Formats: sequence, structure tokens, C-alpha cells
Amino acid sequence: MELQEVRGDRFFTSDFNEETYTKKGLEWVNTTESLRDVITRHYPEITEKWMNSTSAFSVWDSPPNAPNPIPIFLRIPHS
Repeated sequence: MELQEVRGDRFFTSDFNEETYTKKGLEWVNTTESLRDVITRHYPEITEKWMNSTSAFSVWDSPPNAPNPIPIFLRIPHS
């Protein structure tokens, strides 16, 4: 059996820079935590009127989670 080289997604490794992404694109990648963020970015009237929760996959009128001040790329994943 032949060993295959493991490669990461170049758009999140070697090409994750301002030469590949626009400044706005990098900002979106680094600040988007959930589908709710995407909905808010494109349809803010939906989240303002209908969605109280932090996640689009939970009950929309549930209370939101507390904001996390640590940037996404510095967070340690939970096991």
C-alpha cells in the first residue's frame, strides 16, 4: 500500500492571505462564526425581526449566547 501525501486546503493555509482574498473577504472569514452571521450580513431584517438566538439551527426566540472576545482563529477546539 502506497502512502499518500496529506495536504491541507490551500485556501486556509498557504493562500490564506491578501494576495488571494480581498480585505473584506478576510474580514468575513475571520469574523463569521455561524450561519446566523451570514444571514445577518445579507438579510439583517430577518435576524432583527425574527432571530434572537445565537444559532440559526436553534429555536430562533431562545436567548443568545454570550459573545466570545477571543478571535475565532485563536480558539482551541473542544474535544
